[in-house]
Amino acid sequence: PLFKDGEKIPPRSSKDDVSKWGELELAGKPVHVAIAEGESIQSAIDDAAPGLTVINVAGGTFAEILIIESSGIYLTGSTDGANPTILINEDRFLPAISVTWEAMGTVIENMTIGSFNGDSSTTEGYAQGVLIEGRDTKLRKCKGLWLADPVKVVAAEACIIEDNFIQMMGQAGDETKSDLQFNGTGIGNTVCRYNFISRGWVNGASGIEAKDMYGAMCLDIGFNTVSDCRESQIEISTLSETQAIDAGSELDVVVTVHHNILYNTIQQMEWANSGQWSWAGQGGP
Repeated sequence: PLFKDGEKIPPRSSKDDVSKWGELELAGKPVHVAIAEGESIQSAIDDAAPGLTVINVAGGTFAEILIIESSGIYLTGSTDGANPTILINEDRFLPAISVTWEAMGTVIENMTIGSFNGDSSTTEGYAQGVLIEGRDTKLRKCKGLWLADPVKVVAAEACIIEDNFIQMMGQAGDETKSDLQFNGTGIGNTVCRYNFISRGWVNGASGIEAKDMYGAMCLDIGFNTVSDCRESQIEISTLSETQAIDAGSELDVVVTVHHNILYNTIQQMEWANSGQWSWAGQGGP
């Protein structure tokens, strides 16, 4: 499809070849595991053999904290809109899903993640959503509701955050969070696209935040819709050159921000310190 003036919109990812993801190749056919409501998703993750394991989680509510530490986990929920797969975080001090640095090639899709009480009237009830530290991770078609830290990518390379609905309605204690946050070094060749992000007019944070970046890295932020942020819709910051040197790294950060719809906010974009920025085609009232 064309966006304008003959410019092509990048295609969404597909499931056509689930045996290869990024630079990770998994030999053999995938193993499929079905999880019904009342069964343990974490047990299926822990029992996965080396290679690609597709964990098909049925519609229903699951009160679990998930930790993915091995490579090749493909976690997919129900596509039935009337019976979605809901993961309730019962511990506001831990993420609902953690993808650790040991894990490569993780895919998480069609999951709805919410706080343990779903209560938007108090900041004490908000829990964390997804923490990604493993490279080649893909998060797509998920929903994050009533979360203090819906999605956080920390030093994870070659990730795709795509087609998610993310809404933050609170904070963790006194610390304000952003809806979708990229943090630290090593976020090379990472893409954030086609997401709808709405945080609500509370507690002041950004919709998409690339924070304290340094090292050689490239981040592409495009085709997202971001609304209702008390601060910036998109906020980008790097370490200073002196801070990067102190961290034993260079400062070669490239962030491209393009074709996003930003509306209903005090400030659309903000960036600070050094770096190479490219932004085009943003729009909105």
